[in-house]
Parts: sequence; C-alpha cells; structure tokens
Amino acid sequence: MDEIENKLLELSQHKNLDSMTWQEIAVAVGLKHAQSAKYHLQKLSKKGVVTLNQRGRPVMKVRAAEQVEDLIYLPIVGAASCGSASTFAEEDIQGYLPVSPSILRNLNESDLCVIRAAGDSMNNANINGKVINSGDYIIINTANKSPEDGDYVLSIIGGYANVKKFDHQVNAIALISESSHDYPPIYIHENDFENYMVGGVVLDVINVK
Repeated sequence: MDEIENKLLELSQHKNLDSMTWQEIAVAVGLKHAQSAKYHLQKLSKKGVVTLNQRGRPVMKVRAAEQVEDLIYLPIVGAASCGSASTFAEEDIQGYLPVSPSILRNLNESDLCVIRAAGDSMNNANINGKVINSGDYIIINTANKSPEDGDYVLSIIGGYANVKKFDHQVNAIALISESSHDYPPIYIHENDFENYMVGGVVLDVINVK
C-alpha cells in the first residue's frame, strides 16, 4: 500500500470517517482534493482491506495497516463453470482476493489469478485436500499451459471457461468431472484443438463455506 492508503487506515482507527466530509478526510491525510480521498478509499476497498458503506466511507477494517502490508492481492477475473462449459471466460478484474504470500510457492504473483467456481461437478475433487464447491475461489497458475495427467485445469472451450481434471488420451483430451453427481467427461478431439486452450493449472482453492 502507498503512504496515503496507510494514512487513511490509521485515520479510520481513530476517527469516525462517516461523520467527516470528504474535504476533511482529504486534509487529514495530506490531500488537496476531496475526490482524491474517495479515490484512495475505493482502492483500499478493491484490495479487500476495508468495506465501504453507501456513502463510500469505511465501516470495517479487515486488518491493521502493518498486517495488511504482508498480504498478496490476486485479481479475481471472472467465473468458470464446474459443470458443462457454460460460463463465459470474462477477463475483467472484478476485485481482489487477499492471500498469504506463502500461497505463491515461489511463483510470480503476476502469473496467478482467481476465478469463482460455478456448479457442483468438482465437489469431490481433491485440491490439497479440499473440494471445489460453487462460489469457492480457485487460484490459477496461468504460466503453466502444459498440464500433466491428473492436474486440475482451467480450460477455455470456444471462449467458455470450465475447471476439470485433465487426461491426455490418444488423439484427444478428456476433461473429467469429480462429483457426487454423474457428469460425463468432455472429450476434445485433436481435430478441434484450435477451439481449445489451457488457461492454466489449479494451484489451490479457497473454500467459502
């Protein structure tokens, strides 16, 4: 976080920002314009550091400033189906997921992104001992485009995204569900590989329930 963001967090620990005007907040942290204070608070909100009310003022601090500094903020870039390939692979950043740096496992932060799971076709998966339920956050290593058999992958099929277990077969790729329900695998023949892309390999899952 930058100096202004740290000052805003410190101010929120001592003042009720909802009772202050935007200009008063700006002056308190060394800014000239009220709009600048609002801009920096919105940045903190996108990072998951604070929750804003309808007036745009902090109503909850996630962590103290010195603790937040140690977190990594991974971009949430959309949703992927854990059923058929039915959820469009949106790439617009929808927010940020704060995680411990240890989750990087010596990988570059810029190579990781987060998607939200949609569907139940992977609710018997085993990602570091965790399943994938609808609504969970899935951390993807986008630098790994060459999965091995048994890896869980983010696949883009004709512009649509899904998460399945990868299995390379003769002249084809099978994308396999692991679910309490009976979902057939998706087969991609080598003649159709131009419509298929590996978006990355699943690194970890953050269960929300």
